Amino acid sequence: MRKGGYLKRPVLKFRDGTALTPIEGFKLNFKPYRGAKSISCYVICKGNVLHAAKEMINNLIYGVKGYEGLEAWFDCSLNVHSIVKVDANDEYVKVANEVSEDHDIVVAFIPDEMAVEYEEDPYMPLKRILAAKGLPSQMIEESTCRHLRDNSYVLFNVALSLYSKTGGIPWTLSEPLYFDCVIGLDSMNKGVAATVAYATPLSFNWFIESGGREALTEAVISCLKEAKTYKPIRRIAFHKDGPLHESEVEALKAALNRAEEIGLVHDPLWCAFEVKSRFTPRILGTSALRFYNPEKGVYVQLDKFKAIVATTGFPERPLSPAQSPVRPIMVEAVDGSWWDFDFERALTDVYWLSELHWASGFTSTRLPITTLYAKRICSFWRAGVEPSKQLYGKLWFL
Repeated sequence: MRKGGYLKRPVLKFRDGTALTPIEGFKLNFKPYRGAKSISCYVICKGNVLHAAKEMINNLIYGVKGYEGLEAWFDCSLNVHSIVKVDANDEYVKVANEVSEDHDIVVAFIPDEMAVEYEEDPYMPLKRILAAKGLPSQMIEESTCRHLRDNSYVLFNVALSLYSKTGGIPWTLSEPLYFDCVIGLDSMNKGVAATVAYATPLSFNWFIESGGREALTEAVISCLKEAKTYKPIRRIAFHKDGPLHESEVEALKAALNRAEEIGLVHDPLWCAFEVKSRFTPRILGTSALRFYNPEKGVYVQLDKFKAIVATTGFPERPLSPAQSPVRPIMVEAVDGSWWDFDFERALTDVYWLSELHWASGFTSTRLPITTLYAKRICSFWRAGVEPSKQLYGKLWFL
């Protein structure tokens, strides 16, 4: 069995309208779906970029050509309460330790990664300290500040990150997912990160649990409790980037059994999917003797429960001879209690969730946010960044 086709394109929902792309929605002045009206900001930078940093903050608030600013597009004011100058890289940590937890976010203008030794790079130390305080942070490299402080592309993406990291949801889906609840998983030695997408319009949250198999069970229970606040849950999908091990499947079954015992679900229909980002095949479009990237949403079904999906591609990334083709993802149903589900609809969920990366207004991501964000949380956690529970509901890891 082998067939292919086009998955339905998602329509994005904003507060005052719908659009096909994030930038279109903001240019039409539809405003973000939900979020704060005011963000309290604390700024750290070196003296040699102070003037440029102030100018960039001003551009974020009031805009430039092509980006009209936080106040106009996001209906949100950015209140800078303090700008603290540091003279050396080791002073960033000292300042971070003294930051009041009353602020919504810390913006730090830091040296470029390639300009400092790893031991002197303030990026991770700042992330560790501020996350432990319950403060999201936005790092901006000094070269970006100096040379791109009036670039509309950069400013819009930074504004999206600021808004999302402080609890905002810039856009969501206008139509419901096929599954009532989609849970993304990633694990490491310390424990498990789980994300949950649910409700109509879509809502999102994340959880972490320390430990082994029991941690996965607890994380799934937390996700189901979150989703249950919206409506009863029947159809549940699990996403994982990479192979789903037998011990993880057993932990999922244990979580569902316990969830049924405590009344979170009743006779759930569930399916576990491996959403793989690393494999060889590519999808290409052709015209005469030329090759192009495929259109986003193109899929090739390899068997009843396995398909390749182009979640990135044309029109965002047209293929030129100097570029390598975009890499699709492979989606495979590997376990579950429900096998007569609509596989194309399940693929559509994966595709739609890849359009919800809230740190980029111009290009989508290969992976759905369910697995992408779980991986990002684990990456930070592995590096010693342990988020306070005050950060639940905020996308601090963008």
